Amino acid sequence: MTKLSLIIPTIGRSTLTRAIESAINQLHEEDEIIVIGDGGEVIPGRLQCEPYLNRKLVYAELPQIVGDYGCSGCDLGISIAKGTHCFFLGDDDLSAEGAFDIIHEGLKDRPELPHLFAMVHCGRRLGNILQACMVSGQQIVVPRNLEKLPKMASEDVRYHMATSDWHFIMRVNAAFGTTVFHDGIIAILEQQNNGRFM
Repeated sequence: MTKLSLIIPTIGRSTLTRAIESAINQLHEEDEIIVIGDGGEVIPGRLQCEPYLNRKLVYAELPQIVGDYGCSGCDLGISIAKGTHCFFLGDDDLSAEGAFDIIHEGLKDRPELPHLFAMVHCGRRLGNILQACMVSGQQIVVPRNLEKLPKMASEDVRYHMATSDWHFIMRVNAAFGTTVFHDGIIAILEQQNNGRFM
């Protein structure tokens, strides 16, 4: 049975509550949300999560500020997840309506592989392409296979904000040998980078 773990790294932005609200009522019975605070921003993130802690939401935090745009938070989330599959959402983004249903349905045929879904970024629909700046970590759903799954965080300085998601997706694709593509929209990124997709 497929169980989804949605991982939301946060720096304590006020939009975190909105991100949680967009997903919490979509959870299937065994699904969960994991919010990971980035060290020094513990209090705002924790306070926003408190009303949801009895509703399949787990809050954890990094021991110190990392500042790698959520990559280390996603890695920690994967390590504590209870789901069979993990996916990701920024604390200023939204889970699209019906996202959990779309993912559960999409994973039925090939659950052992990573799956790439679509997203809306500043009014533009992105999907079905593994190209830098045209795909985001908010689109990929990965099997929680810790032997195959690469880390999202990297010490390589080239894997910075603009392309860290893409490098992770490419390493996931290489580790599993292929990625399954879907047309369904699972994430909405409304205002990132003043409307630019980096």
